[in-house]
Amino acid sequence: ATLDINTKPGNIAINSETHIAAITSSIDKDVVFVDLNTRTVVAQTEVGIKSGDVAIDPQRNVALVLNKNKNNLNIIDMNNYTLSDSITLDKKPQAIDVNPETNTAVITNYQDGSITIVDLLTKRLTTKSLGAFPLDVAINSIDNRAAILCDQNKTLLLLDLNTNTIINTYALPRHPKSVAVNSIRNTAVVADDETDSLTIISLPLSPTLPKIQITSPL
Repeated sequence: ATLDINTKPGNIAINSETHIAAITSSIDKDVVFVDLNTRTVVAQTEVGIKSGDVAIDPQRNVALVLNKNKNNLNIIDMNNYTLSDSITLDKKPQAIDVNPETNTAVITNYQDGSITIVDLLTKRLTTKSLGAFPLDVAINSIDNRAAILCDQNKTLLLLDLNTNTIINTYALPRHPKSVAVNSIRNTAVVADDETDSLTIISLPLSPTLPKIQITSPL
């Protein structure tokens, strides 16, 4: 099915629990919210012109929307689709992902080769220089690690958000464009728009993950 949202779509994120999608626009001021069950637009929330990447915290039911023009992070309450908060950033943001388990967002700052880690409860910002150009980010919410895609360097950095240290670097082919992470399988998938291919990377397990003992009911 095709749904007309009356704007030029930019980025999209989906709340897997409510099946509501948040879609930013590259030309308009509004974020559009779509109910994927009914395939209807349920709300539009103004955040400013040229909103960028978006991530959704399903536990708090909020959308986190970057604005490159204003260098801020807009937080939209998806219970009533109102702008509930705005956090001023000290860098020009590129991409964002969130770990709902720790109330932490990671924002890539492409122009100056750094990332900003945001404590969403206290609004505390921590900037970490990478010495690379971070284009995209995806978080494994189970072990609290971020996969950071650096396109010009053709590398994928694995950041431990518990210690704020880079623990692995993976070489990538050609021209990597975006990254996604499957938290359950602990796998990163990188899309390459030059070779029209995917690179699949098995990430190392965290030694701090709890061990689950399964006992037979017999």
